[in-house]
Amino acid sequence: MLIAVYGSLKRGFWNYDRFLKDAKFLGESTVKGVMTMPMGYPYLFKGADIKKSNNELDHTVEIYDVADSIGETIGMMERGSGYYEVSVPTEHGEATTYYARHELYNKDHQMVEKYDQETYNNYRS
Repeated sequence: MLIAVYGSLKRGFWNYDRFLKDAKFLGESTVKGVMTMPMGYPYLFKGADIKKSNNELDHTVEIYDVADSIGETIGMMERGSGYYEVSVPTEHGEATTYYARHELYNKDHQMVEKYDQETYNNYRS
């Protein structure tokens, strides 16, 4: 199964070591969405879910080919954290990624900072 990851599942972060260090890395791709980073955790929202379709940007994701059991484990972790599964087209084929549920979006932006693509890429550094 192909999975498109961002945030703590990308190379160099703690969940990569837990789940993906033995997976086959296929390359990078992009997905559209609105990225926020409340308390330092990346949330990728579909713009339509939070009424901000015009604010969607391309966000870099890493594509991995994983065993179904690993994909299921990642899915349980993501769904348990308030994300939902979406199939997205990539240069490597259809991949599963996870968007944050709109309930996680803080409409008042009291704890939410919106990051643009450059800032998000620097988060990984």
